[in-house]
Amino acid sequence: MSLFSKRHKRALANGELKVELEDTLRVRIWRLMDRYNGSFQEEGSYTSSLEQLEVDLLDAYGARRLEIEQPDGSHTSEGFESWARYGPAYGLLDALEGYTRHIMGSWDTFRSELNNILSEEDSNWRLLDSEFVLLDSVFVHEHIIELSQHTLHSVKFEGAAKEMLNAQSDLVDREGRGAVHNAGSSFESAMKAALGRDDLTASGLTQALTDAGFFDGLPENLRGGFAKQVLASLPWMRNKLGGHGQGRDHQPVPEPYARLALGLAAVLNEFIVTLAIERDGSLAQESVEPSVTAINSAFSTPPGGAGDDDIPF
Repeated sequence: MSLFSKRHKRALANGELKVELEDTLRVRIWRLMDRYNGSFQEEGSYTSSLEQLEVDLLDAYGARRLEIEQPDGSHTSEGFESWARYGPAYGLLDALEGYTRHIMGSWDTFRSELNNILSEEDSNWRLLDSEFVLLDSVFVHEHIIELSQHTLHSVKFEGAAKEMLNAQSDLVDREGRGAVHNAGSSFESAMKAALGRDDLTASGLTQALTDAGFFDGLPENLRGGFAKQVLASLPWMRNKLGGHGQGRDHQPVPEPYARLALGLAAVLNEFIVTLAIERDGSLAQESVEPSVTAINSAFSTPPGGAGDDDIPF
């Protein structure tokens, strides 16, 4: 996993993605970060969580100092707080994602407080797991994505959860085909995890779920149709719109269809997980912290190296 501006560098650079955070929101975010700041001794000297975060950001940006671009094109060197207040808005999202490595206290509690602030200030950005996603302004869509992500982590379906985040990121970048593909992959991963099998295609998985009794709550004469007609909708979209079936020249997928695929994945994932928990109550667990691997890779160089970064810091 890379930082927000690394994941979306081309969309940011070409103007397809614009991040705007009101001043009041920035102040509240900084004050929240400061409340979770802690001092400690390292190699004989005292440092703090925010100081270590600043170092990580400089390493990720390949810069000696945090700077703000002025209207005349010049750059001024700024302290961390000033940069967070007046610098590029995507930089503050970077800082928040990177804070998971240094925060003093519970990351889940911090993330919950942050998302409450974002909601109160009418921002459509949310921190899911340890990545920012842009949620739709429609209330139902917003909450079903959050609910699905929480449910997937509650049973440790990490692969499906990660693919859901990838689909949301593709949607932010206006990559419709990628969003459909990752949404379909997430649903397939959820089915595989529920069955404990990794050797079947989507159609084989829905049949295996039927054979295993997952849909026994329906009359027997309806189970096959439910699997083929209802559960097959998203796999069909992935195969036809997310990478196959378009011939030599792939056509772009309009945003409404990509958004539909993401919503279907959220609903279907929660449905499968709910059935899995009904069959095995031990699956229901409290949310887990982001994995050590994901945390440590937050500041890794993206494919192509630093030279491919089109965003001026």
